[in-house]
Amino acid sequence: MLHQMKLRKKPFEQMAKGMKNVEMRLYDEKRRMIKTGDLIEFSLYDAPDRKIVTRVTALHRFGSFSELYEAFPKEKLGYSADDTASPEDMEQFYSKEEQAEYGVVGIELRLTGLQKYVDAQEKGYDFGETYAVALEEIKNGYKESHWIWYVLPQVQGLGKSGLTAYFSIKDIQEAEDYYAHPVLRSRLEEIASELLKLDTDDPISVMGMTDAFKLRSCMTLFRQVAPDNAIFQQVLDKYCMGIEDEKTLYIINQQKSN
Repeated sequence: MLHQMKLRKKPFEQMAKGMKNVEMRLYDEKRRMIKTGDLIEFSLYDAPDRKIVTRVTALHRFGSFSELYEAFPKEKLGYSADDTASPEDMEQFYSKEEQAEYGVVGIELRLTGLQKYVDAQEKGYDFGETYAVALEEIKNGYKESHWIWYVLPQVQGLGKSGLTAYFSIKDIQEAEDYYAHPVLRSRLEEIASELLKLDTDDPISVMGMTDAFKLRSCMTLFRQVAPDNAIFQQVLDKYCMGIEDEKTLYIINQQKSN
């Protein structure tokens, strides 16, 4: 599940830099919907187009912010070593009466690299086109423009060009994060579904020579991430004789063994 929250500039920048990994909130009805493993998209109050995506690693409930502050090193809460950490900083937003009524929660988070994929799919990247263009091209049966890096991403280690490296999924954990993001997952499945609808089973005629290999790599990666989702194997069956990409499998297996 993807939740949405807003942050002021300082905590937003701290979280974006990995300097803050516990978000403090009142444990009201909205926060009670959050579960470990969910994603939270934080946007900047004064610039809502600026966003970061995090994944919830743990939830810590307390009766008050005083208890929460005692439980965590102040650096996890976004304070520097020279800052004075005080629960009064939170009481300007949430009264003691509200804390007593609802309790509070420390949402422990891990920063992800997912926002760059969302942004690129929505707006394009450099000379690359949007997801909407990518989908239309696949429906028409032929990829004409550039978008492969962030619509059908592959695991890191298969290519060295700037865009390939930038949008490569760095490890199996990031691939799992990608698959957990409802927008990214639904678009990946939608593209795969449209590929299955085409009359041809020739990947080169649809994707071109270079991107036919990237399609195979992408489907292999997400088949490993989500083996119960048949669509990735179905694309491999149709366009790649059912054979997964050996280099992708090697990289994934190396990561799992380390």
